[in-house]
Amino acid sequence: AGKSLIGGASNAGGLFLGWVDRVIAPGTPGALDPHRVPVWSPYIRGERTPFHDPHRRAVLDAVDLTHDGTALRRAAYEASGFVVRQLIELSGAPVSRIVATGGGTRLAPWMQAIADATGRPVTVSGVPEGAALGAAFLGRMAAGLETSIIDAGRWACTDRVVDPDPAWVGSVEGRYRRFLALGEQSCRPPP
Repeated sequence: AGKSLIGGASNAGGLFLGWVDRVIAPGTPGALDPHRVPVWSPYIRGERTPFHDPHRRAVLDAVDLTHDGTALRRAAYEASGFVVRQLIELSGAPVSRIVATGGGTRLAPWMQAIADATGRPVTVSGVPEGAALGAAFLGRMAAGLETSIIDAGRWACTDRVVDPDPAWVGSVEGRYRRFLALGEQSCRPPP
């Protein structure tokens, strides 16, 4: 009671970030200026929710010669977080936290960027395959091996909670507005 799940199929997660890993150099470790990050519209292979447009394509906005792989990766992680934020905002639901599962939870910079981009804490599953475990639990319920969804709590655990970093709040907000503006454009390849 009092809980809901908001979701939408998107190509802006692992598909997009895997591509970024293949084509962008790692960059230099160290401090990254929150005000010096470009903005991705991350749709390298079309997008499902909320655009339902298989021809939509990615755009990298406001990139310059001073950006390195670190800034481009942070921009990619933020773009994924912006997609989550946009889906939350479109839902109209009062969302207080995000629960993250899957292999991407192993990437601390991605989880931090999602928290920063959404302005919400990200509860990271203690088991990256948590969604699969949830499906298995539901299968057990269907088979009569479990009697209450409340018992699923014994299968779930939290690894950590990633809070938004106050140092990034203002600059992320401006990039989110640019992200939304890019999404309103028809990012389609020429015929």
